[in-house]
Parts: sequence; C-alpha cells; structure tokens
Amino acid sequence: MRDLYLRFEDEAAWTVLGLEPGEDLSIDVVGTIRKQIQQWNTDGEQMTRRLRGFHVNVRCMDDDRDLAALVPFEIHPEFPSRVWF
Repeated sequence: MRDLYLRFEDEAAWTVLGLEPGEDLSIDVVGTIRKQIQQWNTDGEQMTRRLRGFHVNVRCMDDDRDLAALVPFEIHPEFPSRVWF
C-alpha cells in the first residue's frame, strides 16, 4: 500500500492526468486548503489563509502499480489536512 499527498497548480492540472479510482486505487480530491492564522477580523472570527495549489490524496493498494506520473506532484506535509483511515 502506498499513500501519496499531491499538490497541483490548479484543478485542470489534476484533471489532465485522467486518473480514476478503481479496485486498487482510492482518490480523495481535497481541493483548496485553508489554514487558520493567528489573526481575527472585526467580527471576532479567526481568519484563514489559502495554501498554494489544488490538493489530492491517492491511496494505491497495488505495490506494483506504476505511479511515476504522480511523483512530480508529491509533497510531504508534516501535518496533512486529511488522511486515510
């Protein structure tokens, strides 16, 4: 089993790969990620900032499957926003 956290410039860059979920492949399209920052607006609500890119998580159950096309987009977040259970 292999889990990949991917970041693309935008949704179109992800879509052009044409990757579809299947028996051995799960895809979690996260999209835009927003993180809270230590600032509050005038209404007292905590503000957020948009992280760069369009995010997708992929879980591959087939260790022999070629995922080379995804490697250039792979990132290694210290604290992922969404993970597989």
